[in-house]
Amino acid sequence: MQNNTVVLQGTSYPICLAAGKGSTPSGYAPAVANTPESASKQIGQVGSTLTSDATKRLDVINLLNSAGVGCSRSATARETASALTQALISGAVTCYHQKAKSAIQVSDNTNSGSAGKKSTKKSASPASGKSAAQAPKSNSGSASNATASETPITEQACRSDPVSMLSGEEILPLIDFTLAGSRQLIWRRLYRSSHADVCSVMGNGWRHDFMVR
Repeated sequence: MQNNTVVLQGTSYPICLAAGKGSTPSGYAPAVANTPESASKQIGQVGSTLTSDATKRLDVINLLNSAGVGCSRSATARETASALTQALISGAVTCYHQKAKSAIQVSDNTNSGSAGKKSTKKSASPASGKSAAQAPKSNSGSASNATASETPITEQACRSDPVSMLSGEEILPLIDFTLAGSRQLIWRRLYRSSHADVCSVMGNGWRHDFMVR
Protein backbone atom coordinates (compact mmCIF):
# COMPACT_ATOMS: atom_id res chain seq x y z
CA MET A 1 0.00 0.00 0.00
CA GLN A 2 1.33 3.47 -0.86
CA ASN A 3 2.18 5.91 1.93
CA ASN A 4 -0.21 8.64 0.78
CA THR A 5 -3.36 6.52 0.82
CA VAL A 6 -6.56 6.42 2.86
CA VAL A 7 -9.00 3.49 2.94
CA LEU A 8 -12.65 4.32 3.67
CA GLN A 9 -15.54 1.91 4.12
CA GLY A 10 -18.14 2.69 1.46
CA THR A 11 -21.78 1.71 1.62
CA SER A 12 -21.12 -1.16 -0.83
CA TYR A 13 -17.36 -1.82 -0.71
CA PRO A 14 -14.06 -0.42 0.67
CA ILE A 15 -12.60 2.49 -1.29
CA CYS A 16 -8.92 3.47 -1.37
CA LEU A 17 -7.95 7.09 -2.07
CA ALA A 18 -4.38 7.81 -3.17
CA ALA A 19 -2.55 11.07 -3.86
CA GLY A 20 -1.60 11.46 -7.51
CA LYS A 21 -1.51 8.67 -10.08
CA GLY A 22 0.92 6.11 -8.64
CA SER A 23 0.84 2.33 -8.85
CA THR A 24 -2.42 0.54 -8.07
CA PRO A 25 -2.55 -0.65 -4.42
CA SER A 26 -2.54 -4.42 -3.92
CA GLY A 27 -6.04 -5.89 -3.77
CA TYR A 28 -7.66 -2.89 -5.46
CA ALA A 29 -8.69 -1.90 -8.99
CA PRO A 30 -8.84 1.65 -10.48
CA ALA A 31 -12.26 3.30 -10.49
CA VAL A 32 -13.48 6.04 -12.85
CA ALA A 33 -13.95 9.30 -10.95
CA ASN A 34 -12.75 12.05 -13.32
CA THR A 35 -16.18 13.47 -14.19
CA PRO A 36 -18.65 15.28 -11.91
CA GLU A 37 -21.09 12.36 -12.15
CA SER A 38 -18.58 9.59 -11.44
CA ALA A 39 -16.89 11.62 -8.67
CA SER A 40 -20.26 12.24 -7.01
CA LYS A 41 -20.92 8.50 -7.12
CA GLN A 42 -17.71 7.83 -5.16
CA ILE A 43 -18.54 10.59 -2.67
CA GLY A 44 -21.97 9.00 -2.18
CA GLN A 45 -20.19 5.78 -1.17
CA VAL A 46 -18.02 7.40 1.53
CA GLY A 47 -20.24 10.32 2.57
CA SER A 48 -21.53 8.63 5.74
CA THR A 49 -17.96 7.76 6.82
CA LEU A 50 -16.83 11.38 6.39
CA THR A 51 -19.78 12.46 8.53
CA SER A 52 -19.55 9.90 11.34
CA ASP A 53 -15.78 9.24 11.60
CA ALA A 54 -13.80 12.38 12.45
CA THR A 55 -10.49 10.46 12.38
CA LYS A 56 -11.05 9.22 8.83
CA ARG A 57 -12.19 12.69 7.77
CA LEU A 58 -8.92 14.14 9.09
CA ASP A 59 -6.98 11.44 7.22
CA VAL A 60 -8.72 12.52 3.99
CA ILE A 61 -7.95 16.19 4.72
CA ASN A 62 -4.26 15.35 5.23
CA LEU A 63 -4.31 13.36 1.97
CA LEU A 64 -5.84 16.30 0.10
CA ASN A 65 -3.22 18.70 1.44
CA SER A 66 -0.40 16.29 0.51
CA ALA A 67 -1.85 16.17 -3.03
CA GLY A 68 -1.78 19.96 -3.27
CA VAL A 69 -5.51 20.48 -2.68
CA GLY A 70 -6.13 23.03 0.06
CA CYS A 71 -8.51 21.85 2.77
CA SER A 72 -8.67 23.18 6.33
CA ARG A 73 -8.08 20.65 9.13
CA SER A 74 -11.30 21.94 10.71
CA ALA A 75 -13.34 21.41 7.54
CA THR A 76 -16.80 19.89 7.91
CA ALA A 77 -17.81 16.66 6.22
CA ARG A 78 -19.57 18.64 3.46
CA GLU A 79 -16.51 20.86 2.88
CA THR A 80 -14.21 17.84 2.85
CA ALA A 81 -16.47 16.04 0.37
CA SER A 82 -16.51 19.11 -1.89
CA ALA A 83 -12.70 19.36 -1.87
CA LEU A 84 -12.39 15.61 -2.48
CA THR A 85 -14.78 15.83 -5.45
CA GLN A 86 -12.64 18.50 -7.11
CA ALA A 87 -9.48 16.49 -6.37
CA LEU A 88 -10.94 13.37 -8.02
CA ILE A 89 -12.05 15.30 -11.12
CA SER A 90 -8.66 17.03 -11.50
CA GLY A 91 -6.71 13.80 -10.95
CA ALA A 92 -4.93 15.08 -7.84
CA VAL A 93 -6.45 12.11 -5.99
CA THR A 94 -7.11 8.68 -7.53
CA CYS A 95 -9.89 6.32 -6.46
CA TYR A 96 -9.68 2.52 -6.24
CA HIS A 97 -12.27 -0.16 -5.38
CA GLN A 98 -11.43 -3.32 -3.48
CA LYS A 99 -11.38 -6.39 -5.72
CA ALA A 100 -13.77 -9.28 -5.11
CA LYS A 101 -12.15 -11.96 -2.98
CA SER A 102 -11.33 -15.24 -4.69
CA ALA A 103 -13.35 -17.22 -2.14
CA ILE A 104 -16.49 -15.42 -3.31
CA GLN A 105 -15.74 -16.34 -6.91
CA VAL A 106 -15.33 -20.03 -6.01
CA SER A 107 -18.54 -19.99 -4.01
CA ASP A 108 -20.38 -18.32 -6.88
CA ASN A 109 -19.19 -20.91 -9.38
CA THR A 110 -20.17 -23.73 -7.02
CA ASN A 111 -23.65 -22.33 -6.59
CA SER A 112 -24.14 -21.83 -10.31
CA GLY A 113 -23.15 -25.45 -10.90
CA SER A 114 -25.62 -26.68 -8.30
CA ALA A 115 -28.32 -24.48 -9.79
CA GLY A 116 -27.72 -26.04 -13.19
CA LYS A 117 -28.11 -29.54 -11.76
CA LYS A 118 -31.33 -28.60 -9.95
CA SER A 119 -32.72 -27.03 -13.12
CA THR A 120 -31.99 -30.24 -15.06
CA LYS A 121 -33.72 -32.36 -12.43
CA LYS A 122 -36.80 -30.12 -12.40
CA SER A 123 -37.15 -30.18 -16.18
CA ALA A 124 -36.98 -33.99 -16.20
CA SER A 125 -39.34 -34.63 -13.27
CA PRO A 126 -42.71 -33.99 -15.06
CA ALA A 127 -42.24 -37.28 -16.94
CA SER A 128 -44.19 -39.13 -14.22
CA GLY A 129 -47.98 -38.88 -14.54
CA LYS A 130 -49.34 -37.60 -11.21
CA SER A 131 -46.42 -35.32 -10.27
CA ALA A 132 -46.52 -33.68 -13.72
CA ALA A 133 -50.18 -32.82 -13.31
CA GLN A 134 -49.62 -31.31 -9.86
CA ALA A 135 -46.50 -29.30 -10.81
CA PRO A 136 -48.36 -26.16 -12.04
CA LYS A 137 -50.34 -25.96 -8.78
CA SER A 138 -47.22 -25.96 -6.60
CA ASN A 139 -45.59 -23.19 -8.64
CA SER A 140 -48.56 -20.90 -9.23
CA GLY A 141 -48.88 -19.59 -5.67
CA SER A 142 -45.90 -17.29 -5.14
CA ALA A 143 -44.20 -17.02 -8.52
CA SER A 144 -45.76 -13.64 -9.33
CA ASN A 145 -44.60 -11.99 -6.09
CA ALA A 146 -41.36 -13.73 -5.15
CA THR A 147 -39.32 -12.52 -8.13
CA ALA A 148 -35.55 -12.14 -7.78
CA SER A 149 -35.71 -8.39 -8.49
CA GLU A 150 -37.98 -7.82 -5.46
CA THR A 151 -35.76 -9.63 -2.94
CA PRO A 152 -34.85 -7.09 -0.19
CA ILE A 153 -31.36 -5.66 -0.70
CA THR A 154 -30.49 -6.67 2.88
CA GLU A 155 -30.77 -10.30 1.75
CA GLN A 156 -28.60 -9.86 -1.34
CA ALA A 157 -24.78 -9.91 -1.29
CA CYS A 158 -22.76 -7.78 -3.70
CA ARG A 159 -19.15 -8.02 -4.81
CA SER A 160 -16.74 -5.09 -5.19
CA ASP A 161 -19.15 -3.52 -7.69
CA PRO A 162 -22.82 -2.90 -6.77
CA VAL A 163 -24.16 -5.98 -8.60
CA SER A 164 -26.24 -8.51 -6.68
CA MET A 165 -24.82 -12.05 -6.60
CA LEU A 166 -28.40 -13.34 -6.23
CA SER A 167 -30.27 -11.61 -9.06
CA GLY A 168 -27.52 -10.00 -11.17
CA GLU A 169 -29.17 -6.57 -10.94
CA GLU A 170 -27.32 -3.36 -10.06
CA ILE A 171 -28.19 -2.12 -6.55
CA LEU A 172 -26.76 1.24 -5.47
CA PRO A 173 -27.82 2.70 -2.07
CA LEU A 174 -26.66 6.27 -1.35
CA ILE A 175 -27.02 7.94 2.07
CA ASP A 176 -27.19 11.72 1.58
CA PHE A 177 -27.37 12.75 5.24
CA THR A 178 -28.36 11.61 8.73
CA LEU A 179 -30.25 13.71 11.28
CA ALA A 180 -29.61 12.84 14.92
CA GLY A 181 -32.43 12.90 17.45
CA SER A 182 -34.63 10.72 19.63
CA ARG A 183 -35.46 8.89 16.40
CA GLN A 184 -32.60 9.04 13.93
CA LEU A 185 -33.60 10.07 10.40
CA ILE A 186 -31.56 8.66 7.53
CA TRP A 187 -32.19 10.11 4.07
CA ARG A 188 -31.26 7.40 1.60
CA ARG A 189 -31.62 7.10 -2.17
CA LEU A 190 -31.73 3.70 -3.84
CA TYR A 191 -31.11 2.73 -7.47
CA ARG A 192 -32.18 -0.71 -8.74
CA SER A 193 -31.65 -1.63 -12.37
CA SER A 194 -34.74 -3.86 -12.23
CA HIS A 195 -36.77 -0.63 -11.83
CA ALA A 196 -34.96 1.27 -14.61
CA ASP A 197 -38.19 1.44 -16.60
CA VAL A 198 -39.88 3.33 -13.75
CA CYS A 199 -39.28 7.09 -13.93
CA SER A 200 -39.62 9.09 -10.70
CA VAL A 201 -38.73 12.71 -9.94
CA MET A 202 -35.24 11.41 -9.08
CA GLY A 203 -34.74 9.67 -12.43
CA ASN A 204 -35.20 6.20 -13.91
CA GLY A 205 -34.74 3.43 -11.36
CA TRP A 206 -34.24 5.82 -8.41
CA ARG A 207 -36.42 6.22 -5.34
CA HIS A 208 -36.02 7.12 -1.67
CA ASP A 209 -37.22 5.54 1.56
CA PHE A 210 -40.14 7.95 1.94
CA MET A 211 -41.70 7.38 -1.47
CA VAL A 212 -44.92 5.39 -1.75
CA ARG A 213 -43.94 1.88 -2.90
